[in-house]
Amino acid sequence: MINEKDSNKNNEETEIAKAEDNEEMLGFLIKEYGMNTKSLSKLLEIEASFLDNFSENKNNIPMEKRGLLSGILGTLFYNSKITADERNRAVIDVLTQEHNISLDTIARMANVREEDIENFMNSSNLISDDTKYKIATVSMFLHFMFKPSEDKFRLTVKAIKAGIDNEGINKLTGSTYEEIDSLRILCQQQICKQRHMKE
Repeated sequence: MINEKDSNKNNEETEIAKAEDNEEMLGFLIKEYGMNTKSLSKLLEIEASFLDNFSENKNNIPMEKRGLLSGILGTLFYNSKITADERNRAVIDVLTQEHNISLDTIARMANVREEDIENFMNSSNLISDDTKYKIATVSMFLHFMFKPSEDKFRLTVKAIKAGIDNEGINKLTGSTYEEIDSLRILCQQQICKQRHMKE
């Protein structure tokens, strides 16, 4: 028997799966999440007026911005499939693995025990909401402070356009091979669309 929670989750995933391209994802973010083109234009580095008429302008987006656009819209669009705890665990993983920040450091800055963070990484039910909040506040702050000045998506798309192989891009940007392959496919799709339009 499927309980109400599982049923709601399945309905949400079905709804999310309907979006197939950037235009649909953009429309969903504006309609369902209440986002606006002014704030999105800063994130996407595309004029708000351009986004307001996206259906007419989408084929005029420069090639170097298309992979970044798809990556950012996709990340925002699929946000609801990731819980707050899962997101915070991912941030802590980045801090420890990429920036060599220890759990002990995060614990001291958050005024919690290192054991609390270890428990949180294993299960959300082992610590209180107040402790989770303290950990999240510090981990998000550190993530912001250590975030590269130019994000990974932009660097990866530029590297792909430059003809760098996957191993080189991985070393340059830290993108996983799966992320690189996905962006290669997106870039190739855009090239094919451009060629088809010219024909």
